[in-house]
Amino acid sequence: MMAERTLHWLRNDLRLADNPALSAAAQAGPVLCLYILDTNPARRPLGGASRWWLSRSLRALGEALAQKAGRLLLLEGDPAELIPRIASMAGIGLVTWNSALRGRGDRPRPQAQGRIIRGRN
Repeated sequence: MMAERTLHWLRNDLRLADNPALSAAAQAGPVLCLYILDTNPARRPLGGASRWWLSRSLRALGEALAQKAGRLLLLEGDPAELIPRIASMAGIGLVTWNSALRGRGDRPRPQAQGRIIRGRN
């Protein structure tokens, strides 16, 4: 029997260590990691220093995943629309992410018909 494929949505937690949802996803089977640059006009755009930090962090994370035979998918758009689409296209059975940190309001949770959607602290 083949292990269930998991999509792990990276938000502000661009690390492999000390990442509870990613650890749970890896225990479930093969994982596709996804970072979405949220382009919602209601969000405050990133400044120059934040964009620089984000680009370097994503590059380092992609390299770390590649060393573990993993892959980081980078997209721009609305997570609530993109996650179900990617999950359907990639045959994903489980979607994981870490809950929002530092008391930030959580975005609407993505819904994927026929798939388990789970946030984790």
